[in-house]
Amino acid sequence: MSEEAGLPEDVVAALHADHKAEAIRLLRAHQNIGLKEAQERVEAHCETHMPDNAHPIPSENIGIGRLVVVGLGAAVLFTLYKYFA
Repeated sequence: MSEEAGLPEDVVAALHADHKAEAIRLLRAHQNIGLKEAQERVEAHCETHMPDNAHPIPSENIGIGRLVVVGLGAAVLFTLYKYFA
């Protein structure tokens, strides 16, 4: 068990992997508690132990990154085509 919050290690690992629903399910299985209580415990742990910057990049910024990667990939493919053709 994790000493700091009284949560099992696999629950804390699921939270660090940003799988909150999995963490709630694991906590319910470990401690045989209801959904609401498990959710409250997981939320309390997130508020006190997880830094605010641990959240992934907002989805609106991912689209630009994908566009850049696709553009670079197309440029590499075009260059290879011209070189070997």
